[in-house]
Amino acid sequence: MRRYLATLHNKPESHKKRFAFISASVVTLFIIGIWSLTIFGVEEELSYNTRFNDAKKQEVSPFQSLRMNLGTSFESLKGDFQGVIDDLDSLESKIEYQTYEQ
Repeated sequence: MRRYLATLHNKPESHKKRFAFISASVVTLFIIGIWSLTIFGVEEELSYNTRFNDAKKQEVSPFQSLRMNLGTSFESLKGDFQGVIDDLDSLESKIEYQTYEQ
């Protein structure tokens, strides 16, 4: 490998780019492989520890948590806008009533 790297500077530009692309791809795939193992891991069945299994079943993924939080936020915003609309309707009714009194 050292001999190859020592002679790489004598190779044409297309060969150098191909070598750089392949090297970067290998390193990237290695990093993605390590990342996926740490995130998703190897699922092991631990039948002797039911509390651990029950807790593991109740875990929520980050995307599920985000979806639930966004849903709650939108419901809250919808309620707030409904309150504003109700207040505006009430205000409009008061203005109409004052107009009729005059």
